[in-house]
Amino acid sequence: MKKAIFATTMLLLWSSIALAQDPHERWVNPYNGPLTRDDMAYGIVYGLDGFIYATGYTHDAEGYFVFTVTKFELSGVIIWTYKYEEGKSADELQLPKGNAIIYGSDNYIYAAGTSMGTCLDFTVVKLDRLTGQLVWSQPFKYNGSGNSDDEASSIVYGADNYLYVAGYITTSD
Repeated sequence: MKKAIFATTMLLLWSSIALAQDPHERWVNPYNGPLTRDDMAYGIVYGLDGFIYATGYTHDAEGYFVFTVTKFELSGVIIWTYKYEEGKSADELQLPKGNAIIYGSDNYIYAAGTSMGTCLDFTVVKLDRLTGQLVWSQPFKYNGSGNSDDEASSIVYGADNYLYVAGYITTSD
């Protein structure tokens, strides 16, 4: 047990040292959606394919907030942007957004967050990494028994090839 802890500590220490030796900025991409309004990223992942994926929210052309996933080249150039338009909202208090994102070992992108139903719903999308198209016929959405706000905040792809998503749901109890 002590060897495992020591090895983990050394790995973390080495990673910190490696990052400290080259602390310069590679690029900044101030993403601005179709309107000059706030856009926000909440989750980011470096994919096994060598691209960067981020999730959060932006706006559509009418000004509604939408759950968004964007793929970037390492140079910062945007490859594609996916927007979950059916789950949009005009209300800043009912904010559809992606909170967490992963690159699954099955080579798909998964993002977890919220989208609008009758209220905010716990939402997970599965996207094709090449095209940014939704793979499932619809995002996975869950509305807790309390018919109130629900939110996915973290996601992992298990070694057993299952998704595990954490967050909260509102129950009627």
